Amino acid sequence: MDYLGASHFVLVARNDGLTHKFRKYRYSQNEYLSSKKTQEYLTKFVQSNKIDNMALEITDATFDEVVLKSDKPVVVDFWAAWCGPCRMVGPIIDEVSQEYEGKAVVGKVDVDANQEFAAKYGVRNIPTVLVFKDGEIVNRQVGVSPKKVYTDAIDAVL
Repeated sequence: MDYLGASHFVLVARNDGLTHKFRKYRYSQNEYLSSKKTQEYLTKFVQSNKIDNMALEITDATFDEVVLKSDKPVVVDFWAAWCGPCRMVGPIIDEVSQEYEGKAVVGKVDVDANQEFAAKYGVRNIPTVLVFKDGEIVNRQVGVSPKKVYTDAIDAVL
């Protein structure tokens, strides 16, 4: 049997402060997983902790469709896993995503894996949060800001 190690759940729990919660949950179930059960187990954990309410992951391949062709305002957080300030903004963006569900699209672009649109829009520092309306940038926020700054930017274009 394989032990479900840290590398398997960090992807699920990153930036959410759930690492400890996951370990506690895993140990409370008192089981070690075979590789066949790993996906089922992680799915159960995600559902029980409502992690699926995070901001949308946007890639270079999906950027045109999700951001530029959207009929709703779109908030895009350009971030990287190694960036400390990005980890501060991440939970704020996730909260904004939940609050504006159905009214605006809120997503994140990992600049290490998706560099095309970061370069196209002149993202030189991260975190950078861009607000798009009808495919055009209407607001840019560089660095960490309070949640109200992001919500005000969305409200201005709704």
